[in-house]
Amino acid sequence: MEDYTGRICPICNDTITERDAVITCPECGIPHHVTCWKNNDGCFTEGCSKQGITAQGRTRDNKSEKGQLHTCSKCGSTLENGYDFCPKCGTPKNGVEKRYCSKCNTELEEGQAFCSNCGTMVGSPKKKKKAPIIISIIAVLVIGVSIWLFCFDGWNMITKKKPKETSSSSDYVDYVPPAWVYCKVRNVKVTHEKNSNYTYIRGSVENTSDRYSYRYIRVQAKGKDRSGKVIQSDDTYAVGSVWLEPGESNDFKMMIEDPDGKIKTADVSIMIN
Repeated sequence: MEDYTGRICPICNDTITERDAVITCPECGIPHHVTCWKNNDGCFTEGCSKQGITAQGRTRDNKSEKGQLHTCSKCGSTLENGYDFCPKCGTPKNGVEKRYCSKCNTELEEGQAFCSNCGTMVGSPKKKKKAPIIISIIAVLVIGVSIWLFCFDGWNMITKKKPKETSSSSDYVDYVPPAWVYCKVRNVKVTHEKNSNYTYIRGSVENTSDRYSYRYIRVQAKGKDRSGKVIQSDDTYAVGSVWLEPGESNDFKMMIEDPDGKIKTADVSIMIN
């Protein structure tokens, strides 16, 4: 069988491909698409005895109902009888393609230039989704937090770890035990002054470690009466933002409301954060 790939169908003027069904005119030998040949009722070549409706001077409206042809109102494709929708673009055969506003999805009338609901110009492209913008914002935030953590000592501020005191500023302690392991409460004293509604509890916190430094250490005091019953409790920072170096101590004082002066002793301990 002869290969007609690359030849031009004289009816539709489209190139014939290897997948197309082809029929050649038995009189003049010109190749046609099979569909085009059927639609034209024969050959398209001028003067050929097999020439179809074009040469015979008939219009498509003169054809029988069985072979009646229609043209898609949107893309111009030829529709055979029995096709209710265009097989190429889906437009109804006897209807006009419905148009919708790209912003609010309101149905538009023929010839309408602007949406009557939101004023958007017909044919305006839909707004892009905001997902790429949100992703960009998240990426910027992640980068900013990373810079803060690793370039401005942010990690140490969160974990309350201090750089190891060495000649190299990049030498950090890998693990710092919690404060209650090495920090001990010392010299607890309980006093109640005359004509006062408060009992004062004083003491100190000592860092017994030989290598770790601590800060933001909270202590809790439980005030007891003579029988050992807990009357009132309170807590405070014994060490603030200043580092408590190995071997150092820091004094603290707290007041517990006790108008009757019942508190005689107190149990003071390092709080576990």
